[in-house]
Amino acid sequence: MISPEASQVVAHTLPFVEIILGLLLLIGWRLRIWSAAVTLIMAGFLTAVSRAYLLHMDIDCGCFGIPEKLTGMTVVRDGAFTALALIMTIFAFIEAREPHPWSVPEKA
Repeated sequence: MISPEASQVVAHTLPFVEIILGLLLLIGWRLRIWSAAVTLIMAGFLTAVSRAYLLHMDIDCGCFGIPEKLTGMTVVRDGAFTALALIMTIFAFIEAREPHPWSVPEKA
């Protein structure tokens, strides 16, 4: 799908980007931005996995560090994770409209 050089760049940078995004999600700083970024990355990954499955590419998914062949259940699992990320992003945007629970209410 991409050139070997671009593949090397992605392979060497994406794990660090994912770790940083995960930490930013855990601490909750700028949650709307980072949850949207994670959702976009996961949607891109789901698109690539779905394309590979529909083209009957016999690839080793290697998800979660365990060698496995790309199957329909792999696509369903990744789709479920992407749906959860989208739900998280929607809730982050809804929650951001509310006042922070620890903030002191304003006096009238």
